Amino acid sequence: MQNHALSQNIIRQQDGWYAAVYGPFALKSAFQPIFRQIGHGKLRLEAFEGLIRPTKSGQSVSPYAFFSSVPPEDGGLVDALCRQLHLLNMGQLDRPSATLFLNFDPRLFNDARTTATEVARLLDLTSQIGLPPRQIVCEITEKKAANRAALVAVVEDFRQCGFRIAVDDYGAEDSDIARIELLKPNIVKFDGDWVLRYMEHSPGVDLLRDSVQRFRANGIATLFEGLEHPWQVDLAIELKVDLLQGYALAKPDTLLGKFNDLFPEQSALAQTAITPITPITLNDPIAAPVMPEQPSTVAAAPVPHRPALARKTFGKRGL
Repeated sequence: MQNHALSQNIIRQQDGWYAAVYGPFALKSAFQPIFRQIGHGKLRLEAFEGLIRPTKSGQSVSPYAFFSSVPPEDGGLVDALCRQLHLLNMGQLDRPSATLFLNFDPRLFNDARTTATEVARLLDLTSQIGLPPRQIVCEITEKKAANRAALVAVVEDFRQCGFRIAVDDYGAEDSDIARIELLKPNIVKFDGDWVLRYMEHSPGVDLLRDSVQRFRANGIATLFEGLEHPWQVDLAIELKVDLLQGYALAKPDTLLGKFNDLFPEQSALAQTAITPITPITLNDPIAAPVMPEQPSTVAAAPVPHRPALARKTFGKRGL
């Protein structure tokens, strides 16, 4: 599907954000900041991950429930629609030096034509918003791609056009290690639940440290996501993890300009204290359904608590 066809599902709202419509759902972008460790316990705002926030009849719907409700024949359309929405909204953030992480489900790219269409779309959109391809990270989200050869071809197509590659949900299992060897990514995102379990005991911390060092030695940056408590941030800093992401640092937000107020564009200055971002309620006036869906709801799992370490902390998860 071409850009103009997808754009029929996208409108610009009065607040400056772009929003999209799919069936009875209204879709908005939420951006979660990602911070780089720059030494001496200091962090700098480096990137954002684009996340979808669906609503139906003005009520929030979990992203998992939304994507689970999308029929297979619409999977590629919705996947591309979300990325286009994030790119357009990234252009409104006025962050010319920031990197944007975009999620890709490789199961939807099973032929060269589909891949070529999406690559062309991304190049067109990045040109529109003035963001060079090297500032886009294609985040591979699915562990079990049906066709390994096709997956490698997809990744290489994106890489050849200047986009960077991240492998998501790394957990040091055999399949995860095989994905790294197969795709040769620029960045490895460690699974948040897996990191939390290993942070709870000394042997696990040693394994995490070894993994981080091994990746660095091979020119691969590491990212710990799902950092929801100050002690996790402290430990990630101690382990010399390159990139950090989680509620303990900043929540995803949908307010235009919010990040510019909290984190002014200053590439030379480190953020030595990070204020958690207050969540908002999504009230979406969009109607005009395209096709009916039947979403379900999924409850979030509780996060275990652990006392903070005796180190400088960088905030806490807001409620």
